[in-house]
Amino acid sequence: MKNRVKNIVYRAGVLKILLLVHRMFLKTPFILMYHRLTPDKGSSISVANFEQHLLFLKDNCELVSLADAISHRNNATRGKLKVAITFDDGYDDFYHLAWPLLKKYNVPATLFITTGFIDKVVWLWPDKIDYILNNASCFSAELEGFGVLEFTKDTVSEAWHQLGDYCLVKPWEQRDKLISQLAEQLEVDIPSLPVEGYQGLTWSQLKEMATEGLDIESHTVTHPILSMLKPDELKQELSVSKQVIEENINKKVNVICYPNGFARDISPLVEELAKSCGYQYGVMACLDKHSSVNPYRIGRKSAVKDISSLAFGLLRTPT
Repeated sequence: MKNRVKNIVYRAGVLKILLLVHRMFLKTPFILMYHRLTPDKGSSISVANFEQHLLFLKDNCELVSLADAISHRNNATRGKLKVAITFDDGYDDFYHLAWPLLKKYNVPATLFITTGFIDKVVWLWPDKIDYILNNASCFSAELEGFGVLEFTKDTVSEAWHQLGDYCLVKPWEQRDKLISQLAEQLEVDIPSLPVEGYQGLTWSQLKEMATEGLDIESHTVTHPILSMLKPDELKQELSVSKQVIEENINKKVNVICYPNGFARDISPLVEELAKSCGYQYGVMACLDKHSSVNPYRIGRKSAVKDISSLAFGLLRTPT
């Protein structure tokens, strides 16, 4: 359904009626996935958009913790749909933009953090690409395996998406090689540590939010594609991130959030080692037909900016 039609239906109040009818059917809990908010309106989800989301969800759903949503995933019930809110990665703007609103409306939330990012020793690779493109001295590069990339200052976003989509399915060695080639050909020196706009939260901020009710779980150490790692590398990513969070937050970590999080990024070995490392659950970045039976393939749905599209998405939850 086109966004224009959705907006008309939403504003006419028809959606409210549909959601009331929706309560009559058995529905499993729904887990929403966010990454970052922006201060101002744009193509991404803004602070104003997020506040609108929270108000709508509080009126029409039952906002629960991730733990509650997981515990009820096999118990579909009638009534208000249970919805849990999650954020990935651990950018520092979560502390300033998202957390104040979550506290204001008393909404439980879970934050999945990449510990190397929090420790300031790891750039998240999409941020490296974004930094290079926004600081380029020229606007064309010929990249091994990818081909020719041409862009302008006005088409940085499109170029970022092209490279991001390509890198999503590549082993880290190929991805890092491409990023190095991109930086060299566009004449950009990448700082050794993430700079402002690309930085992660601090442990002191995380401890403060944890004491105020935020649930903090693991998103690995360096955000790799887990299914492409060797067994020893995989175990390192899973075990070290869990240990570091538990030592810093003084709380048991039970959930691993898989980087990228699609079915191709998770293998039986990933699930097996996650279990052996002490994780009770694993969450994906998509809805999965196995979510109700496999605790290591729990599905999530990416939040969208438009409130009417978000609302219609709730009507298509797994039954």
